Amino acid sequence: MSFSLTKEARLCFMNGVFEVFATRIEASGTVNASATLRDSDGEDALRLESRAVGEAGNRLKYAITQGAVEGAARRQMRWQAGPLRL
Repeated sequence: MSFSLTKEARLCFMNGVFEVFATRIEASGTVNASATLRDSDGEDALRLESRAVGEAGNRLKYAITQGAVEGAARRQMRWQAGPLRL
């Protein structure tokens, strides 16, 4: 079962509630999503880490491709709206 704070708050207001107090609760051991990119020799070159924990951080997608100029790289990052698919 999936709950959304905004959805639940909206339902409260639709049912006559005037004020909603909400806070984020994180489980112990919660960590930000991260990925380590390797260079052509297989050595760790760059570590990416999301600012958001949980589902929001898990939906970040990244790609590093060769740039238009020799020696340059192109970076693409986006947030995926749907569930993460591996």
